[in-house]
Formats: sequence, structure tokens, C-alpha cells
Amino acid sequence: MSLLLETIKTVEHNLINLEYHQQRVNRSIRDLFNKNAGINLNEKIKVPGHLGKGLYKCRLIYNLEIKKVEFFPYKQPIITTLKLVPCNNLDYSYKFENRQAITKLLELKGRCDDILILKNDLITDTSFCNIIFCDGNNWITPSKPLLKGTQREYLLEKGMISEASIKAGDIYNFNSFKLINAMIDFETSQTLPVTNIFR
Repeated sequence: MSLLLETIKTVEHNLINLEYHQQRVNRSIRDLFNKNAGINLNEKIKVPGHLGKGLYKCRLIYNLEIKKVEFFPYKQPIITTLKLVPCNNLDYSYKFENRQAITKLLELKGRCDDILILKNDLITDTSFCNIIFCDGNNWITPSKPLLKGTQREYLLEKGMISEASIKAGDIYNFNSFKLINAMIDFETSQTLPVTNIFR
């Protein structure tokens, strides 16, 4: 079985939304290894004192135990256009280190910056982000993402977004979209027009 991965936003030596990462780690270990005892991230991850005061990405590789913890300076990628790509057999319910299937789909993005994956005609995720759509008043995220991201779970719990089943043909009922993940929160994500999503 492939190793699992967590990417944790680190600001001013603080691990952001750690409780949501802890929940996902616990769920992955329980579901995949049938173990209730998980890894205590707060105890096991120590932010190095030599890191600067900027934004860093903590990359955690694990299975039943932590295999590697690394910290990298982070710069938000510029993603403004998406290509709709169907793939009905893709399963990424758990955040595995092995992303070969998604990397293969990226070859289909053409001139766009990233892909937006369709599964059984339902909008799921981009190659590394959850997506949220705005109808002018409310922000809505697909109810069946490939992976339930930690920022997505945070925004749902806070009532800032809601879930709905979104088909490919529903996209243009919305005005705009944002991409979110553990490193890109609601506030820092660029708001883009849905016309930037191409078939």
C-alpha cells in the first residue's frame, strides 16, 4: 500500500488547522489499517526553530508511523484556467503520496493551467485543490469531491460554504469560483469567472 501524505500550512512557526489534519490522519489509519490508535501530530511534528517567519509547507509522509517530515518555503501557484477532464474510475478518497493517476490526467490540460476532474458527470476537484462556486450570494462546493480537503472541511463547519451535487452542465449557473486547499485558504484564493473553465 502506498504511503499517506499530509500537507500542513505553517505560518510563524504555527501549524494551521492541525485538528482537521489530525481527524483525517485518524480516519485514514482506522479505515486502511483497522487501527484506532493514531499518530498525535501535535506531539510528533516539531517546527524547526531556524525557519523564517514566512509561509512554509509541512510535508508529512506516514502509514502507521511517521516516515518523514519536511518543511519547504511556499509560494502560491498561479492557476487561472481549468480544463474539464472526465475520469470515472479515479479513486482518491485517501491522501496517498502516490498521485500517478492524477499526474497522468494532467497531460490532458492542454493550454490550461490545471484540470477539473469529472467523475460520472459530476464535478469533483482539480489536480490538487477543492473547488467552490459562487452564485452571486452563496459559495457551494461539490458534495462528492475526490478528497475531502482540510480547508473545505473547515469552511463547511464554519458555515461559509455548503455542499451540492454539481454536474458539468451546472457550472455556468454560477458566476465565479475559487480553488482551496490546506495551503490556500478562502481569503487568499483568487476569485475567477466560470468562463475560465473550458471543455
